[in-house]
Amino acid sequence: MIDYTWADWLVALATTIAENGERYLAERARAVNWGKDDVPLLAYGDENIDPMSFLYFLAQRRTTHQFDGIFGSVHEVFDITLEFPESWPFIPAPTANVKTLFHDGNSFRPDLLWRVYRQAAPIHERPTIQPEDFNAVLELPNVGMSKLTQTLFIANPRHYLPADSSAKEALPHHPELEGDVENYEGYLRRMGTLRRLFPGCGLYEINIFLDTQRKEPLISKETEFFQISTNAYNDNTDYWEQTGSLEKDYLFNENHYVYREAQEERGNIR
Repeated sequence: MIDYTWADWLVALATTIAENGERYLAERARAVNWGKDDVPLLAYGDENIDPMSFLYFLAQRRTTHQFDGIFGSVHEVFDITLEFPESWPFIPAPTANVKTLFHDGNSFRPDLLWRVYRQAAPIHERPTIQPEDFNAVLELPNVGMSKLTQTLFIANPRHYLPADSSAKEALPHHPELEGDVENYEGYLRRMGTLRRLFPGCGLYEINIFLDTQRKEPLISKETEFFQISTNAYNDNTDYWEQTGSLEKDYLFNENHYVYREAQEERGNIR
């Protein structure tokens, strides 16, 4: 069984930041007990503490001690009312030696970053980022597609996926997953492809599968079907197991995804 409380916790944090704004984030970010870590996030003045850099910097704190200490401090400082998650296995791991994502000490665009964040935040039922704003963030120093979309996933795991190497490494035989994602339009196409390949699954569930499959393949050459939906049988139970073999070709069949065959052969599987 998979614990998904980390996704709800991230949504609660991102919602709180979006609803309360710039001054709130600056005050709370400075109140967090960051321990002995260097905190470049706070080095350039309150006006340059933006939510994208905050979430990216937070996600870099990945040791057990940091989860308990720093994430625990964020839990208290931001008044998160949800239960504190017991595990955090599926948050993207930003490169540890990159101190901040969205500024380098010289190039600041907090107005742009707040605008993109507010467009993407889970305060919207259907968040929509303006293409020109998304692509403008990509033009900032040291910002690439992987880092930007990892941060969007951290901010709103229900609506965004990281456009990093996970999909290509996990599903190397699919032609729509070849090549790099270069702009916002390409990012939407990539997420659309993955939504189609994993019908009925949340984006954070898809990310779990991709991350796990690329590290230690769970679908083998013998085409075992791997079930990832949190409510696959509509019985309010999480399922996280291999459920048997299907006589099909590897992961993709003539309909592109063996999951579709499972729907036909195993009944109400979503």
